[in-house]
Amino acid sequence: MLERSKQLLYGLFVVSATLLAGCVVGTGLDSTPMALNLAGERIDPLQESPAATTVLVFVRTDCPISNRYVPQIKRLGQKFSDHAVKFYLVYPNPDVTVGQIKDHQDEYGLQYAVLRDPQHVWVDMTGVTVTPEVVIFDVKRQMVYRGRIDNRHVDFGVTRAFATQHDLERALETIVAGKKPKPATTTAVGCFILDLKS
Repeated sequence: MLERSKQLLYGLFVVSATLLAGCVVGTGLDSTPMALNLAGERIDPLQESPAATTVLVFVRTDCPISNRYVPQIKRLGQKFSDHAVKFYLVYPNPDVTVGQIKDHQDEYGLQYAVLRDPQHVWVDMTGVTVTPEVVIFDVKRQMVYRGRIDNRHVDFGVTRAFATQHDLERALETIVAGKKPKPATTTAVGCFILDLKS
């Protein structure tokens, strides 16, 4: 009887772990939680351009590391503009205002679609922890990559003169070629996304 109870508990653990893993890389989404645009409208970024690969770049207005990556983000957006790749900048800081986001866009010349995630719905769903960190969804709504843009930042405050691995670019090149990127996850270095205040 005791052994049977242990088997049931183990079974419940496996089922729970499987359900919790429903948002990891490689898992498709049947429905997508809404995000907010700058007008306060609730949108589904994966449905706005259903035939496109969707790239979510998590950023903060006050994060020097993500701001240093603006030229790289612009370059990649331009490079893949003819390959049905849609870039979004996702602002997860609940305290940032729409005005501050617009000022940030103007200051850095960012012309990408903007999402606000003040309730951390997308942060929790994708598992991102820092800015900048990127997530790629393919046209099947599968999360196929999560991690860094490149390896220039070794650790917080420790950088290389030049990146030697261009992870986001390589992942997008692989997807455009009809394959899934490997590795599917890398470790991003940046400004921590703080937990929501209780």
